[in-house]
Parts: sequence; C-alpha cells; structure tokens
Amino acid sequence: MGDYKHIYRGTIGMEKILRQLVGDFQSQTLDSVNNRNNNSNFPFYNIVELHENKYQIIIALAGYSENDFEITQEDRELIVCSDGVAVEPGVKEFIHRGFTSKAFSSKFILGSDIVLTDTEYVNGLLKISLSHDIQESSKKKIIKVGERRDTRTQLNG
Repeated sequence: MGDYKHIYRGTIGMEKILRQLVGDFQSQTLDSVNNRNNNSNFPFYNIVELHENKYQIIIALAGYSENDFEITQEDRELIVCSDGVAVEPGVKEFIHRGFTSKAFSSKFILGSDIVLTDTEYVNGLLKISLSHDIQESSKKKIIKVGERRDTRTQLNG
C-alpha cells in the first residue's frame, strides 16, 4: 500500500479506524473535507501525536493576533477561522508582502472521544491540545476467574 497519511490530515483520534478503511480510497476523498470552504492550504498546520492519547494541532498564523481568529467546537467539528487582518494604519503600500492577512476557515473532524484540553498562541503559532477522554467503561480491565462482580453496575455504567 502507498503512503496514505494525507487522508488523516483533517482528523484527530480516528487514525486506527482510517488505517482499516484506507483500502481502495482515492486521496481526494478526505482531502475535499479539509478544503470544502476554499481551495487553498492556508493556514499551514501540523497535527502531532504527543503521546498515545494526546494530540496537538499547530497552526502557523504569523501576522495575526489572538483577537484576529476564533476557535469553535460543535459536536465533532473543531473550526478555526478568521475574517482576516486589517492593514496597519499608516501603511501606504507593501513593497513585498510575505505574511498574508486573508480570511480563512479550517475544519478538523475529531474522534467521538477527543476533547480540547488547552490552547495557546505564542510567536505566531496557535497550539490546540487535544486528548482522548477514555471513559471507565472503555478501559481495559483484568478480571480474575472466580471474582464476583455486580452485573447491574456493569450494565448501568
């Protein structure tokens, strides 16, 4: 099989499921989810697995301030967006403009048990920390043979 990491780039916490589903999917399938609102790859970002249950999205936003973008989460969608940055007063013309200040909207689909734990904006990098919220019922348990368990507790949560 080829390199399918590009399929994972808009999802967090679903890597194991996606690895199973990759099969014959074409690369455009999930790439289109990320770029539904615009056809650019802006802003640039990395998704990093820090630990088995901890992730971080790092978005490069040079030239933006904390007040220039918004982070929202609804159900499993995490959206980072901006209406753009106004040109600073007194700027007549840019001789060269390396930093963009355009509007954007980036959407990330989270796994059902992924929760946002922290955000920070330092040196033009927005860092969004996420982790698995593993419920007790989902954790691995070792049961000794002959050990009595209250099945009512197990069935009711």
